[in-house]
Parts: sequence; structure tokens; C-alpha cells
Amino acid sequence: MKGYIHHFLLYSESPELTFETFKIKYDLPEFFPITNFGFFKSGMLWMNNSYLEIVNYPKNLPVPNSNQLKNRFVGIALKIDLSPEQTLEFLIENKINSSEILNEDVLDKDGKNVTIAKIILLNDYFHDFRIFFVFDTNDFFEKKEKEISMQKYSNFTKCWISTHESLKAIELFAKLGLISLNEKTYRTSKDQAIEIVDSEHSSTEIISLEIQTNNRSVNILNDLNNES
Repeated sequence: MKGYIHHFLLYSESPELTFETFKIKYDLPEFFPITNFGFFKSGMLWMNNSYLEIVNYPKNLPVPNSNQLKNRFVGIALKIDLSPEQTLEFLIENKINSSEILNEDVLDKDGKNVTIAKIILLNDYFHDFRIFFVFDTNDFFEKKEKEISMQKYSNFTKCWISTHESLKAIELFAKLGLISLNEKTYRTSKDQAIEIVDSEHSSTEIISLEIQTNNRSVNILNDLNNES
């Protein structure tokens, strides 16, 4: 099984500003602009081997992370070379608790529900950090990638996930078939590194995300929050 991080979910209190900052400062091409989907706002930028989705929820919805930074990662979406049905079967066989296959719906311009993807949520792992599988329901991503893939852009290289449930995280990534580089570091099929960091805090969060841009490595989360 080949798996990788399809995209990161970055919650922002000022999504339009964060979106433009990333887009310009790190040379991240726009996949789709910040859009109001009815239930939430979202925009996506491309990192060559992954995506960065910047989201904002209505005030009456709790943000799934106790970290109070203005910009904070709240989840990751995984993609593997299996169908939704095969993935669900794999999760059951490996005793990984998950949801059923769900539709991810948004509101169109007429206020009607439209399914943009299918997802499977992983349950009972990190209550304040979302990990889920995503499956395309159309060729939007494939077509868009072909339009912008001829040019060189920034590349996601590594992220650090801080959690007080490090053993649970290590067990999960091992079951999902990621390549173990050492006891706490894994690599995906797209050469993305994930390192598990022990934490005394109850929340699970991505504390650093490194990209390669203009021949230098940058921790984009620290860089952005230091400017906020």
C-alpha cells in the first residue's frame, strides 16, 4: 500500500490574509481561492507534492484544537492507492477504528449540497486533531495539477507532530504502511517525512512544517505566527 499526505488543514482566524501571505511569500500556486462553502471557508494552495488547505469555521463551531495560535494545523488528509471500499476493508482487517465511507458536501451557488469528495475518518486516535482518508469523486485535482505542474514550486519536506499519545501515533503510522526511518520518523510514498514528538500537553498538533523554497528550508508555521 502506497500512502502519503494529500493535504494539511490549517485553521486561520484571517483566512484571506493567511492565504495571500503563503501564496506570495512562499511561491505557492493557487489551487482554488478562499471560498465560502456555506458551512466553512476554505482555499487551497499547491506544494508540488501536497496541498495546504486554509480553513475557517463559523464562531458557533468549536475549533478541533486547544492551541490558541492565530494559525494552527488541525488535521491531515491521507491518500492511498486503494478505493474507498478497499480502504475500509483494510482498516477493519488491521483493527483501525474508523467511520464508514462519508460524503464531503459543500453548498453550491444555489445553496444545494454538492459532494466534492468521499472521506473516511479515523476514530479514537487524537480527539483534537483530524486524520482522515480522502478520495476524489471527479478529475478536478488531476486536471488542475497538469495545468501547473510544468513549473517548479515549493516542496513540502517534513512535518513534526507533537502529541502526548506518541505510542498511539507510532502504532497508527506503522499500521498504515508508512516507511519507518527510525523509531519516531516515517516517510510516505511521496518522500514526505513525518516525525512524532513527545509532548506533555493534552492536545495533538503539528508544531512545524518545513518546505523547500528557493533553495532554502523554511518552517512556514513559525514564520507566519511570528509575523502575526
